[in-house]
Amino acid sequence: MSSTGNLEGDTEGFLHQANAVAEAIVGWCDEGDISIVSHWDADGICAAGAMALALSSKGSSFKIKFLDSLTATVIQTLEQSELPVVLTDMGAGQLDLFSERLRGKVAIIDHHRKQGDTRYVQYLNSMEFGFDGGKDLSGSGTAFFVGDSISKGVELMPVVAVTGALADMQDKNELRELRSLNSLIVSRGEEMGAVEVQEDFVFFGRETRPLARALSGTYSFQIPGITGDEMAAYKLLDSLDIPLKEDDRLRSLSDLTNDEKQRLAAGLFQVMVSKGVKLPADVPFIGKVYTFTKEDKWSPTRDGREFSFVLNSLGRSERFDLAFALVMGYRGHVLEETEEVSQSYSSLIQEAIRTVLSTPGAIAESDSTIVVRGEGLLRSNTLSPLITILSTGILYSDDKLLLALCLQDEDNVKVSCRASSVLVEKGVNAGQVMEVAAKVAGGQGGGHNVAAGATIPRKKTDKFLEKVEEIVGETLGKNKGSAEVRPEGSS
Repeated sequence: MSSTGNLEGDTEGFLHQANAVAEAIVGWCDEGDISIVSHWDADGICAAGAMALALSSKGSSFKIKFLDSLTATVIQTLEQSELPVVLTDMGAGQLDLFSERLRGKVAIIDHHRKQGDTRYVQYLNSMEFGFDGGKDLSGSGTAFFVGDSISKGVELMPVVAVTGALADMQDKNELRELRSLNSLIVSRGEEMGAVEVQEDFVFFGRETRPLARALSGTYSFQIPGITGDEMAAYKLLDSLDIPLKEDDRLRSLSDLTNDEKQRLAAGLFQVMVSKGVKLPADVPFIGKVYTFTKEDKWSPTRDGREFSFVLNSLGRSERFDLAFALVMGYRGHVLEETEEVSQSYSSLIQEAIRTVLSTPGAIAESDSTIVVRGEGLLRSNTLSPLITILSTGILYSDDKLLLALCLQDEDNVKVSCRASSVLVEKGVNAGQVMEVAAKVAGGQGGGHNVAAGATIPRKKTDKFLEKVEEIVGETLGKNKGSAEVRPEGSS
């Protein structure tokens, strides 16, 4: 069974507001079509899916669009369409873009920090009720609670919400589990018989990949000597007397017996010690795994983390047709086409990592930051997964803010940022750092305390980086754990 962790916020108030937003959306649907607009990453795709599943079960019709960012031009297009709009996993940071002209026709269902006035919109955000949008509830989880108020009992809704939360790394804690409001969704999935939770290895492909490939091909955390080296993984398994096949079929991690799992864990620890790695308090390769029991075994939609990667690869490859089909429950030929896109995207990420690590001067380190200067080297659709992977590597200190940059277009630079739990405990909030520094540079930024991003004018890149260095340096130098960088004009 799942654990709730600590429900420290106002759960009752949050659920009441979810129901109020749901009632407004149902009222709009009774009058005709609505537009669902969502972020294009896995959490955004799952958020749109949760809303679409709820509306479909009620026979309501909708149009759907996925975006990288919300701009004034997009808002103008939505105004001209004259359809009610439901924004999921986006909108909270751009509230000032919404005018009175859209009053009563917009619902924003998000988990990012609010910037602006909510008077013209229907608004649901767990942060308004004392929860942390970076770890307590994702965008898709927020959409789940609205969708569940619209239509209860849709089995795929908790599945896509759990997938979205895992995609947003909301399991980033010592037990690698979903907690707080997320855990309520997990429990709902368990009650429906659609979600099963157990402690196991959290290597990518635990349901679908052969053993050695799963051990060597996981980059969300790194084991020196195993990660990236499939032959070394083969040798380790052989030394531990763990068979690779059973009845002429290659085995996966999910096929291992409890005894084999214990031997493998001990073997991996021994590898880490032999490479001089200080063993962390929390084991990086063991945690809670979320299995979707109604999915076929060996399907990439059966394990929550693998499903999240598949959706992220589809979204960032702009194959929204396939991604949306998956969250709506289509399989068969959709899965076959998905596998090809996902493999191609994986290759892009690995190439991006090799490029960054092999290009002189691509990584610049200062007192407070490590900056990957990927302008001209990296594609914007690989920036976020690349910085996530690098943030788990042993090359980088957890007492410095990690940033990666690439060209978004000819005039703008895209930034992705990660802060370790060590930095957060010392008062560094990545989302606030990005918001303030981007504003100084004439751009826009924001996000959560551990993961954030920004878009800035290309000509102001140096000014932006100087401001980031200044903010982080001052926070680490002057505060011992409770500091908070506040945006200009806030109180």
